[in-house]
Amino acid sequence: MNALRRYLTAVLVGLATVAATSAQERVDTVAEAFAAMWSHYLTPLTSPGMASDSERLRNYTDGFRKGLRDSINETYVQGYYEGVQLAARLRTLHGLGLDVDARNLTTALARIFAGGKPMMAPLDAEAYITSLIDVEVRPQGPSAEEQQAFLDEVASRIGVERTPSGLLFEIVQPGTGESPGHYDTALVSYTGTFTDGREFDSTGADTPIELPLDGVVDGMAEGLKKMRKGGTYRLFIPPALAYGSEGVGDVIPPGAVIIFEVTLVDVIHRK
Repeated sequence: MNALRRYLTAVLVGLATVAATSAQERVDTVAEAFAAMWSHYLTPLTSPGMASDSERLRNYTDGFRKGLRDSINETYVQGYYEGVQLAARLRTLHGLGLDVDARNLTTALARIFAGGKPMMAPLDAEAYITSLIDVEVRPQGPSAEEQQAFLDEVASRIGVERTPSGLLFEIVQPGTGESPGHYDTALVSYTGTFTDGREFDSTGADTPIELPLDGVVDGMAEGLKKMRKGGTYRLFIPPALAYGSEGVGDVIPPGAVIIFEVTLVDVIHRK
């Protein structure tokens, strides 16, 4: 009887071990499937060069693990994300000769969030900031003839397509997801440059921002509609589809061709 009891106990232990191993394999399979499904939408695969930069990849992975592990308040995450986006804008202003004190900015925003009245109207504030940008660093665009010659040269390159409107685009990395519509919002990361390679704006590779397609210049909207989620395009936008003969203050000179290398991270359907 004791021998039979020992035999049955051994059988039950063995079955339990097999069941536990099988359950673990199922969990691993689910995790692997989920990783395969989401990996193409996450920064290491949507941000060119990040996978080969060990320090950036390590920082991203540490933050990602913390985000998965911790129960962080949703409003905290939203505030952090928007703070990162604003920091990218402050870096752009710094490059144009204007430094904004982050502590004073936070104090002013907190006052406004609490119901305080802004010191000036939004349009007046924009005009004031523009007037403070150092004129000496204002990009000087080439002549209209040089701009057109540049566009003609780009159009002759292999792989570059021209649309009926005059937009030129090059597919750096084709996407596989959906394309945004006119009333959608695109989550993108991008770098904007002039024809001579000077950078005038950038989100940073790790800090995508939301762009409503009906709120951007025509060339950007047209280019985004041609993209698929996960793709990266290079857009060469002529002045007529960008900021025209007016330009934008001391940032974009009149009649400038602008170039965007843009990655479509996600498509957000507005309700």
